[in-house]
Amino acid sequence: TVAATSSSVVESAAEVSATRDAPRTDISAGLTEDFLKSMNDSNWKTRAAALEEVDRMLASANKRIEPNVGDLMRSLSARFADSNRMLAVQALNIAGDIALAVGPPIERVGRSTLSDIIRYFGDSKKNVREAAAKA
Repeated sequence: TVAATSSSVVESAAEVSATRDAPRTDISAGLTEDFLKSMNDSNWKTRAAALEEVDRMLASANKRIEPNVGDLMRSLSARFADSNRMLAVQALNIAGDIALAVGPPIERVGRSTLSDIIRYFGDSKKNVREAAAKA
């Protein structure tokens, strides 16, 4: 059993190394000015569609993206205070996913977003607090 455990640990380490070394995708071409404006549209359905598009971009990049996300983090931060709390939760979840997808360089592009996320640790809605903690 020690050999089996040792073997599975080596396999897990190899998987982590392969994931860490996998190439990152540049999604900046999809982050146009019009797209970012749609994240702040007055119609909640338009905002929801924009957030879903960010999710699709992350999924198509296998959740491994380059850190050049432009104003995406600023636009997401604005959605944390969305009057539609489900969109706020979705934006917080996406911010966390982006942080994981970018990796350590997120420190450069996500620093101001972190302070925005922390504000929602004390939100009255449990699902918002949980999304903030996850992010």
